[in-house]
Amino acid sequence: MVQFLRRYTIGIAILFHCIGVIGVLSPFRDQFVLLTPFNLLLTFTLLLVHQKQSVALWSVIIVAGIVGFFAEVVGVETGRIFGEYFYGKALGLKFFDVPLVIGLNWAMLLLMTNAFSGFLGDTFWVKSLVGAVFMTLLDALIEPVAPLLDFWYWTNDTAPLQNFLAWFIIALVMHLFANKILPKQQNPKAIYLYYIHLAFFFILNFTL
Repeated sequence: MVQFLRRYTIGIAILFHCIGVIGVLSPFRDQFVLLTPFNLLLTFTLLLVHQKQSVALWSVIIVAGIVGFFAEVVGVETGRIFGEYFYGKALGLKFFDVPLVIGLNWAMLLLMTNAFSGFLGDTFWVKSLVGAVFMTLLDALIEPVAPLLDFWYWTNDTAPLQNFLAWFIIALVMHLFANKILPKQQNPKAIYLYYIHLAFFFILNFTL
């Protein structure tokens, strides 16, 4: 199974994201968006099978997942990190009003952009800054369609600047940590998975 996923990574990712676009644009949107946690888990798995396994890697995944999740918990409860918002039902089971899959999403985006940033910069700070920028860029693309997909809702209907600043700062801290303990990542599929993720939400921005 691992060999199959490695061999057909890009094809599988494109197929499921195309199905996602078609489903979201169909009369069955409400049913399709409930599959979002599965799509995130699949993308994370496709990314992971190309990563060199190590204690350091899993340390980064666990720390990023926990930090990202509890940043969202504090954010939802207080509104002082990202702004005033709350989650819908599409992202699945919640703990403290935050979907559990959110921790996985933070870890996945960190690995994806960390490997991706390695192609654009070699130094510690450049890699970290580039990775944080690309994580924040993806969030900016998701924000306009998030309420339409029942992901999350802003009390003022628009993501505030505070949200993007918080995303960048948290993402930067995560990248600094990852670049400190991980060797240079060699994941040639990460750039393609990032582009597919980006294209998916880019298309939805113009079709929803």
